[in-house]
Amino acid sequence: MSRRDRDVTTAYQSRIPIFAATRRPRRVAAEEVETPWGRATITGRLGQGHRDLLEAAMYIAAGAGVDAEGRARITIDPYRLRRTMGAGTRDVSYRHILGLARDLRAAEVDLHIPARDIHVYGGVIDELVTAGDPIARRAGTRGGDGMTWRITFSRAWSMLLAADIPIAYPSLRAVLRLRRGATQAVARWALTHRCVRGEAIADVLRRLTPSSSPARRRQQVAEVLADADALADAGVTIDAGGRVWV
Repeated sequence: MSRRDRDVTTAYQSRIPIFAATRRPRRVAAEEVETPWGRATITGRLGQGHRDLLEAAMYIAAGAGVDAEGRARITIDPYRLRRTMGAGTRDVSYRHILGLARDLRAAEVDLHIPARDIHVYGGVIDELVTAGDPIARRAGTRGGDGMTWRITFSRAWSMLLAADIPIAYPSLRAVLRLRRGATQAVARWALTHRCVRGEAIADVLRRLTPSSSPARRRQQVAEVLADADALADAGVTIDAGGRVWV
């Protein structure tokens, strides 16, 4: 399998708004969300930047496995993680990545997906170990020598990864280059479907941002419309009438 075709996420992480449609999420306590695909209760601070970390890590993973407790884990090169998350448009610091990881570890998600017979409760990751095996780079390459990192997912999240529908994007880089959280959330939602035939942006956001005020949702619709060209690079078309197509 090429990296282009590598699964980086699962469908219901995008269809149910576990991760807020913003790059600056606020901390919530037992916030309930419900969609036609299932429901969740979220405690913590989870947004589209956290999705960037999870998807980039899955994309570049050099090794994957399951430990004795049934927890999925992946081994990554932290320099490549920074580069992938930045997508050539912004610098992502290790401090920022570790902050996102702390949020993912502290969060609690109670998730029900009836169609997949999934009910899990727990955090997203259990640990991130930053002192793994040595990385020796070829002469002349950037990043220097270093150590691999290991991300271990919680047992609950590991069950979700195993039971949910795996998703590979046409271009992860294009999704990561999107600068607005609402646009990223719409792109991620759309790319979990084989086809989307003219769904109104406002209707998509009504499911993805259930707590937004009407004024905020109008602003989010305008943001998505302004990002139409960037969305096309990611494989999502926005027509002149403000409808989503895949």
